[in-house]
Amino acid sequence: MKISAYNCLTSSFAPGKHLAFNALTGAFLSLDAERLDDYEALLASIETTGSPPEPVRPFQKTLIENGFVIPDECDEQTEISNRYHGGKAASRGLGLTIAPTITCNFGCGYCFQSHSNTRMDDARIDDLLAFVDARLEAGTSLNVTWFGGEPLGAFDVIEKLAPRLHALAMERDCTFGHSIITNGYLLTEARAAFLASIPGFGDAQVTLDGARRHHDIRRPTLAGNGTFDRILDNLVAAARHIPILVRVNVDHRNVDGLEELLDALTERGLRHVGVYLGHVWHYTDEVGATDILTKEEFAAIETQFKFLKFRKGFASGAMLPQPKRGALCSADSNNSFVLGPGGGIFNCWNEAHQDARQALGRYSPATEPQPNEVKQQWAGYEPSAKPACRSCHVAPLCMTGCPWEAAKVTDTGDCISARFNLADQLRLYDLEQSVALADKTRQQSAGAAGIA
Repeated sequence: MKISAYNCLTSSFAPGKHLAFNALTGAFLSLDAERLDDYEALLASIETTGSPPEPVRPFQKTLIENGFVIPDECDEQTEISNRYHGGKAASRGLGLTIAPTITCNFGCGYCFQSHSNTRMDDARIDDLLAFVDARLEAGTSLNVTWFGGEPLGAFDVIEKLAPRLHALAMERDCTFGHSIITNGYLLTEARAAFLASIPGFGDAQVTLDGARRHHDIRRPTLAGNGTFDRILDNLVAAARHIPILVRVNVDHRNVDGLEELLDALTERGLRHVGVYLGHVWHYTDEVGATDILTKEEFAAIETQFKFLKFRKGFASGAMLPQPKRGALCSADSNNSFVLGPGGGIFNCWNEAHQDARQALGRYSPATEPQPNEVKQQWAGYEPSAKPACRSCHVAPLCMTGCPWEAAKVTDTGDCISARFNLADQLRLYDLEQSVALADKTRQQSAGAAGIA
């Protein structure tokens, strides 16, 4: 036998407690002092003799069953590859990112898009529905992300498409889900109520770039006016109807305003919303090289921010990392498409703003998508091929990360935060679960005392 390449052992915040995690199986185990001795004895025996100690203790059997120690013939790299390709082949649901318009009412300096006035007309709406009708397999799923530009700038298109897409999914006995990525400036309560009225709505992702003093400089209207207060007002109203997820794009210029943002959300009764960080990258000249956080710097700030949220009564966002299976995103998926307002079919969200003449094909007028050079590269994409990824302890969790970014380099992928902060993620997850369990126990005890 041999030791898995994807084990992580770290101390917990609780005295005398350790946490063991395997990135390939997703196994997460809590270790007291006795279990820690068993863990270390098992790995030491495997390393020196290639066999477990005799007799094998019960917890050591659990470790073997959960992939911390594996048979000699087990090739973990092959397993990662098989999961990726097997998951892609097995995927049957249809995923759509729909941009009703590429127009945007904001002038964000770091935005990667070029904006035009193109918007979807009624003829293209009908052609888009025909595109879905031809590809949606009965008994599967249809998942839609409303994107842009600013999708609410063409809300009438969403009003026409959303109920018809839902009806089509129901006719095929498919599950239906939809969500929206918006800057929030046009997210009125009435629009939130409409989105909620179409079954399967997930959440509205809205960007607030930290404190008002930072956000209003980074995300002004095209006329240069601040947007922070109006977005907050809209979120208060919209949150009565739909879940809200706040994204905070961070670089060196605004990281000192994160606590101010949480305080502003708390003051407006929005402590229940999800909040997470996005990593600003060098897509425009306005973002200088010294402004960008390195991957490692971003991971450290992300960890600090999750602890800050936890201390302030927000959900920390700490989740147990899960091994990936299948396609990484719409770009390398066999059955996901980005549909632009001009009738073009694209691989990736990063291409949604492009002219339809640069597309894989067209849904309006209809032509069959043809793989371009990039799509062909992703069709044969092999997440275990990059040298640095083959030796990375979190490779099963990311499979090189964003394929768009990973395709730009040969030796490594687009590294996720877990490469640098996995132990902190595990500790925070364990802490939050422990606190939740303690709260539940107190509530049950109080309830029992009340009954008595």
